[in-house]
Amino acid sequence: MEQMNTRINDLSLDQQQAELIPEVLDQRLLVEIDALCDRYLCPYRMVDPLKCAVHVSSVMKVGDVTTIAVSLKDSEGDGCRLQQCVTLELCCIRFGEKLAGKVVEQSPSSYESRISPNVRTRGQCQVVAKVNDIAIGSKPIAVLVECPPHMLGEPVHIINDIQQPGCLKIYNTRMFCRTAEGVCILDLENINKPLVKSGIFPRDGKIESWWPSEMLVYGTHLLVSDPRNGKVHKFRLDGQYVRSTATNKDNLQTPNGLSMSPSGMLYVCDSDRHCIHVFNPDLTFSSTFGSHGSIPGRFCWPDNIAFDSSGNFYVTDYSNDRIQCFSHNGTLKWYTETTAGLKEPNVMHIVENEIFVTDLGGVSVFTTEGHFITRFASMCAASESKSSADGIAIDSDGFVFVSDTPRNRIVIF
Repeated sequence: MEQMNTRINDLSLDQQQAELIPEVLDQRLLVEIDALCDRYLCPYRMVDPLKCAVHVSSVMKVGDVTTIAVSLKDSEGDGCRLQQCVTLELCCIRFGEKLAGKVVEQSPSSYESRISPNVRTRGQCQVVAKVNDIAIGSKPIAVLVECPPHMLGEPVHIINDIQQPGCLKIYNTRMFCRTAEGVCILDLENINKPLVKSGIFPRDGKIESWWPSEMLVYGTHLLVSDPRNGKVHKFRLDGQYVRSTATNKDNLQTPNGLSMSPSGMLYVCDSDRHCIHVFNPDLTFSSTFGSHGSIPGRFCWPDNIAFDSSGNFYVTDYSNDRIQCFSHNGTLKWYTETTAGLKEPNVMHIVENEIFVTDLGGVSVFTTEGHFITRFASMCAASESKSSADGIAIDSDGFVFVSDTPRNRIVIF
């Protein structure tokens, strides 16, 4: 048996030498030999790139580095172990920016490239494998590349001439934006082109002298808080008015932030009354939570509210310069200290375990446990007597839209 093992270890690149092994050799061992030959004895070869196909095996993010693993196959469907220079090119679908990465062979026909994405090469991207600068395959492959929050800094695009933009909500390829004219709809299909205002709410004139504040897309409807009239209005996504909460100043005085709980209850920040109101799905009043004060658990002008996937809700306590987190039953879990540096926190957007919040300094990012991560968008900070950014939204590609309210523009990071 030792002599037999020696013969096996001495196998050369010539597959025919396997025939010299005695027929009495265990069949299982023959299978293992074939596998070894496929893995280690597959020769490098020159391949016509136009006849190759590329398959993305995985996309994995660790820290700031995204690793893209691909496999190459020839026209017969067999794996390619290429002698030529192989590179991977990443192209951002939204902005067209490209980033090339050196490919490392992991095993025959399997290659891997480590790329550090930047603010313009992230989100939905196309992966193009090249051999000697010739693209492989008939079409690129789409992948999602994430970008860590601390890498956000300089804007990637600015949308100008939006009069006093405020709250932003994204639904598919449309963005609802509160403006001085009302609630308008912007087309995000191609943000490199001038955006089209395809609608202004309300369309039927049923609401007069209103002031839209915050918005919430819920199912096929849009909810809008109206602090001037002390109501929350419900619209269809095409702008058609549906209904409003009842006029009752005892229950709702200055509605601002809106959020829907996992159970379908609507939570509304009543800023002047320093509390949170809860409404049923049909917009009938249910209950009130919170009271005025500066001690933890109380509010001074609560401005915005958001739920995470676990049912915890977060409130920007505007005049107390903090964020407070409560469990689903209203128990205070944590609040940011003054060392967090928040100044009049305004609107929030939660993505997985990260909280993006606007304040007088721009945008701050915290974990859902209250730990500070980073700050960016200082160009949207308040200046002189002007207010701070009054809206934030994040699309499915991870691009952050910030309403630079005093400068009449929306900045994308």
